[in-house]
Amino acid sequence: IELDRNVLTRLTVEPRENRDANWTRDGQVLAFGSIREGTRNIYVKRDGGTGPTELLLRLEGDFGLPVDW
Repeated sequence: IELDRNVLTRLTVEPRENRDANWTRDGQVLAFGSIREGTRNIYVKRDGGTGPTELLLRLEGDFGLPVDW
């Protein structure tokens, strides 16, 4: 999101549910939950959201998604 120019940029293109996104304090890494491989896991996109999607953590059973990090 470029607030000064009112520009939105899509960060994911996968046809899956991506939700509960949270940026690191420096704005360089975005963590989010996504259902892939049959279960919800936590993924990250680095380089201000322009990097490839990487699996950060496989979740099993009851879990919470990132709210701050």
